[in-house]
Amino acid sequence: MHHYLTKPCLNYKKNLVTASYISDHMREIDKEVREKNLLFLNEVGVDPGIDHIGTMKIVSDCSKRSEKFRIFC
Repeated sequence: MHHYLTKPCLNYKKNLVTASYISDHMREIDKEVREKNLLFLNEVGVDPGIDHIGTMKIVSDCSKRSEKFRIFC
């Protein structure tokens, strides 16, 4: 499902954090992500669930600062 998430992130110059392993698609767009100075962060191998906890911390911090963000489900 990465290709559904990455296109809007690239178009709107937004960072992306996922709990998924790196897909072939993510490898293919790596150059474009770097050229746009974005961070697309995938599962980092620190289990169990630390990637999920980190994502929720980011969401919580943004909410506290009243930053707008969109979560795609």
